[in-house]
Amino acid sequence: PPQATVTLTSTAPSVSISGAPASLIAGTSAQLTATLSNVGGPVAWSVDGVPGGNGQVGTVTAGGLYTAPGAP
Repeated sequence: PPQATVTLTSTAPSVSISGAPASLIAGTSAQLTATLSNVGGPVAWSVDGVPGGNGQVGTVTAGGLYTAPGAP
């Protein structure tokens, strides 16, 4: 009998982040942008593993606006 062959190919998902400066002055902000390839869904931002960040490491909004912590 005839045989059918199926070949599946996929590209690995990737995420790139742009807009991150090398440094920020305390209390200032930078707009970050995440570009997703071969993956769907919303971006969940975190800072040092903390969802949304905090006062010690800085905060980041759902839209990617990072604000550095204030002066110590």
